[in-house]
Amino acid sequence: MKLKSGGLYAGRYTHEVLVTVASDLPQFRRSDWITPSSVVDIEAPEQVSSGNRARFEFQGWDLGGTPYLPQNRVAILEPLTLELR
Repeated sequence: MKLKSGGLYAGRYTHEVLVTVASDLPQFRRSDWITPSSVVDIEAPEQVSSGNRARFEFQGWDLGGTPYLPQNRVAILEPLTLELR
């Protein structure tokens, strides 16, 4: 970084925490950086075909306001891992 003139320079940062969705199904695994105090809506399909005449049936989230529904809302207060079962 090059400064054109002397003086006091301050860097500004935003605090974020890592939120991770863990799943046995690779296509649903993800991580995002989220600002604390945010409310995040998450959604999963009720059924997912795995080929070979088999499928996965949604069983629930391990956290959140409606853990047994595919649609859920979670308040992010700290780093968090949600498990999609």
